[in-house]
Amino acid sequence: MGEGLGRDFWFYRCAQIATALGYSASSIAVVWWILGEYQKMIYVSYLIVPPLIVSALAQPLIAPAGDRYNKKLLILSGLALQFLSYITVAFVFMSGGMKLSLLVALELLSASGRILFNAGSIGILPHLIPENRIIDGMNITHRVTSTMSIIGGVSGGAMVTLFGVANSFLFLAFCITLACVFCISMRCHSQDSQRAGHRTRWLDDVREGFNYTTNNKVISGFFIYSLIISLALAPMMVAFPYVFKEIKGLSPLYVGLLATCMGVGMITGSFIFPHLRSRFDNKSLVYVSSSLFFLSLLLISLCHHVIVLFIGQFIIGLSRNWINVVIDSLLLINLPKHLRTRVLSNLSFFAMINMSVAMLLFSYLMDLLGVYNIFLMLSVLCFIAMLVIVSNREIRRFLSAEPQEAAEMLMSK
Repeated sequence: MGEGLGRDFWFYRCAQIATALGYSASSIAVVWWILGEYQKMIYVSYLIVPPLIVSALAQPLIAPAGDRYNKKLLILSGLALQFLSYITVAFVFMSGGMKLSLLVALELLSASGRILFNAGSIGILPHLIPENRIIDGMNITHRVTSTMSIIGGVSGGAMVTLFGVANSFLFLAFCITLACVFCISMRCHSQDSQRAGHRTRWLDDVREGFNYTTNNKVISGFFIYSLIISLALAPMMVAFPYVFKEIKGLSPLYVGLLATCMGVGMITGSFIFPHLRSRFDNKSLVYVSSSLFFLSLLLISLCHHVIVLFIGQFIIGLSRNWINVVIDSLLLINLPKHLRTRVLSNLSFFAMINMSVAMLLFSYLMDLLGVYNIFLMLSVLCFIAMLVIVSNREIRRFLSAEPQEAAEMLMSK
């Protein structure tokens, strides 16, 4: 299924593999350092939330750059800022002078790099492969990324355990350097030709993207879904490390193994997906995926054994692969080309704001109510998100529509 996707697709994929591998180690490292220094999950939120807020506020404002300028240059600029941030973090940790405030400041610099990176990478897939291969490309993307999350989860946990926090960030800086090399090797034309000779004011572009996102009935439905599901996803970033360190007293290796389990689930889902797609329509796949997400969190909240965490993560991996491939592919194929980057950025805008709020709120509640009660609350949110999909007539129609009808539904405001 991966034949014929082209060298640029694989160069870009290798760049994402390199960064994903580095992020796995650094994300475990920073959570472990904060828990070791402060013993409270709320301090993890103090690090994660400010970059999330900055990204959420800036992403829709920067998004027109992805429709106006060369995506490859935006990606390289973003990687350069991230490299500067993480190499500085590594040397400060080596000197023993790291403070939470400095770490937050450097994370904000890194967030600026990710904003540019996202502006270039959102909607780049149609520039890399033929339109009729987008679903295959999206499925392979999730499969390859998940494979690296397996390697990254194990190696990341082991690296933090054996080599410490500073070396984990050095490793990330090296991975970002590799990603830059792969991106430089891409030869695709990654700028929207439709914009040539037709420049509007930047704020008009931003306004047009927001108006389309809120007025189109299909996109606004997915917008509401993303708001709710982000409330459920964000606390998981801190809940699982909390269980292993503060409740079970286990090493960071187990956090890496848990990420590996989700990766195995996503890879398994990517291999099963073509067979499911030949037998079921998109609507049924989305329904099943949403149900599995809800049931996995419910299982984790009710059964407190470590094995159940791994089973739940595997199921979450399955469901994430199926729902992401279906929805992301349909939007990439059918969204108007000149709006693609802005609309996809807007879908994540309020979701990222919600993630920031959820991170602060649930981190506080986690210390107050206990982590397993939080998992129960997250399962309820997933159930509500599932109802949004099921009860929205326009989304149901879009998921079942023929290609021409689906495109027409996204053309109208």
